[in-house]
Amino acid sequence: MIGLDNVKFINRLAYLIGGLAVFILIFSLIDYGITNWFLVENVIITGEMNHIDSKSLVYIAQDKVQGNLFTLDINEIQEDFFNMPWVKHVNVMREFPNSILVGLSEYSAIARLGDEALIADDGNVFNGVDTDKQLPVFYVAEQNTSEAIADFKSINKILSHRKVKITELALNGFGITRFTLSAESPVTQLKVVICGVQVESEVRLLDQYWDKLYSINPGLNYINMCYKNAFAINEMHHNSVNDMHTSGAHIPTATGTSGSNSGSNKGVKK
Repeated sequence: MIGLDNVKFINRLAYLIGGLAVFILIFSLIDYGITNWFLVENVIITGEMNHIDSKSLVYIAQDKVQGNLFTLDINEIQEDFFNMPWVKHVNVMREFPNSILVGLSEYSAIARLGDEALIADDGNVFNGVDTDKQLPVFYVAEQNTSEAIADFKSINKILSHRKVKITELALNGFGITRFTLSAESPVTQLKVVICGVQVESEVRLLDQYWDKLYSINPGLNYINMCYKNAFAINEMHHNSVNDMHTSGAHIPTATGTSGSNSGSNKGVKK
């Protein structure tokens, strides 16, 4: 004969076993649902993408996005997209029942950093291939790209009415700025050297005496503004900057004083 205490124990054990069975059943259903339901069937990619490689996008979408919405590692997928060339920002989200949404934005290149990389308009340096031959080339340390962009925009703005644009810009870190201007007419290429940090004021001075300099030498292709009281320009019969004699043009400035000419140079005072 089973005692009352034993009956209570058996009942409790039965309840426990029953509850455990229900728990296992529920867990199995959830596991089955996670494994077999909410599978990722669609990867929807949006954003303006002019340079991002479409083949790489397809590869990540097909081969990297595996599993379902619960098991998928969103951070890993986001990093895979972010590591693609030209990608500036990426946002990956789940959309039930079966989709992944990917929002991409790409850099806007303003220049090349030598032959190494590209420079975005916000100063960031990034890897990427661009077939746009119109991009200027900056020769500058990576940490000085923001300064180069500021000079680039300032120079182009001041000289925009001259119908010229910068094709090369170099900052050597010691206060020397070199840039090359190109246009169809009246100059095909003009190299300019400026010393000191007052680049904008020197370019305004260049603009002020632009016509006079070209009246002195219609074949002008080099101007050195590093002299205290004068411009140094190439002579008319020389086309190479590396093999040239300088000639001067007397152009007064607010702070400059008259200088003297010597040798074969003719003075062009600032």
